[in-house]
Amino acid sequence: MPCRTAARRLAPPPAAPYNPWMARAEVFVDCFGRRVRLTAERRRHILEHPEMVEWMNSIGDALARPGRVVRSGSNRQAELFYV
Repeated sequence: MPCRTAARRLAPPPAAPYNPWMARAEVFVDCFGRRVRLTAERRRHILEHPEMVEWMNSIGDALARPGRVVRSGSNRQAELFYV
């Protein structure tokens, strides 16, 4: 899947009603221009995988400039971004 945008990190919209999950979320824009939330709960899940610890600070770059993006074989709604 070809991508078209540069890395950007966005804040949640200020007019959104308070949501404790969003308050602790980072928002990125992927290479297709879509907003992607990384909640504290998902961050903890990712960090349960020791091989991912060194990549945590590169998530925004991986979303914005992946080497390739493929649809998951086990979840057709999920896309996998590879560096």
